[in-house]
This record gives sequence, C-alpha cells and structure tokens, in this order.
Amino acid sequence: ALSAEDLDTELLKVASASETFTIDVEGFLSLLRNHAINENDALQQFISLSTDGVEITSEDCRSGLLNLLQHRLQTNWPEQTNERVFDVVMRDAHLTIGMEQWITFCKQMGRIARFARHLQL
Repeated sequence: ALSAEDLDTELLKVASASETFTIDVEGFLSLLRNHAINENDALQQFISLSTDGVEITSEDCRSGLLNLLQHRLQTNWPEQTNERVFDVVMRDAHLTIGMEQWITFCKQMGRIARFARHLQL
C-alpha cells in the first residue's frame, strides 16, 4: 500500500510513461497491482516466519497470510472464506515457498481484500 506522500510520486511515474502525460486504465491498474500491500511489511513477516531466511513451509505461508489479512488488511472473514481465498492465492504453491512467491501471494491477497472491501463483501 502506498502512503499519501508516495502516491503523488507513483502517479507522476505512471503519467510520465505516457506521451500525453496521462494515466490510462492499464497504468492505473498496474499501479493498483504493484502497490496492493506494503512490501516491507510482507518482507518482515516472511523473515519472521522463515527459519533460514530463504523459504517457508506452505503451512507457515497460510498462517502468515491469515495474519496479513487480519492485522494489516483488517479483514474479519469467516474461516471458510479465508480457506477458499488461500486456495486460490496458493494454487501454484509447493511444499516450500520462497520469498518472491511469498510477496506475490501477499500482493494477490491484498488485491482480493481491498476489492472485497470495495464491494462491501
């Protein structure tokens, strides 16, 4: 997620990529996609879950994603909803999850949570 100070900078970056200095739908969606969560928070959580700093188990990944949902994204979904969302987000997961895949999962979870909040689900 972007702070209010960083939002202006990111909007300028997206607009400056256009010849007309505008933000098109693709640029706006890219901005939303890339800043669904605070990556520093996700990295810190990964490090706290990992025993070696390189990977985590899929079980630890699920519990970490739950923590992200409840504490950072402030959701309070029923357990069944959480499990279904985890299944979707982690559909390509193996027994262990690397840091890059963890960040991808966190971003997807952030987008889902924010979209659900927008739809008032």
